[in-house]
Amino acid sequence: MKYQKIIDQYDKIYSDDTNPFGNNPLRIVRALVEQLQKGTVLEIGAGAGRNSLFLAAQGFEVLATDISPVSVALMQRRAQAEKLPLRVELLNITEADLAENFDAIICTFTLHHLERADALATLKKCKHTPSPAGIMF
Repeated sequence: MKYQKIIDQYDKIYSDDTNPFGNNPLRIVRALVEQLQKGTVLEIGAGAGRNSLFLAAQGFEVLATDISPVSVALMQRRAQAEKLPLRVELLNITEADLAENFDAIICTFTLHHLERADALATLKKCKHTPSPAGIMF
């Protein structure tokens, strides 16, 4: 697989069942709640799910994705433990088609891992995916 080194790196980071990046959502994600208040959200590269879990707890319909099977399993366990309706999928965004429309797409700390052509193609994909009044960051 093209990004196997990154998968291995993040599998190792999340292998001890913790989130080394903290459990609090990013400030911009907290601000999204004020701006959008409800809706559908796609998070690309969700890691342990700190942003997605927060949004699900606020009543958003969230699809949290990551390329690391270990982080996806961790997110699923955390969502179940917190009894949150979080959809979690193993996803390599460079190989995926985004068939759904979302009110917001979160893609933080992700694109810098991709080769330039893949990062640009991902941005283009995301540009056409949000609903007409959608937000992407």
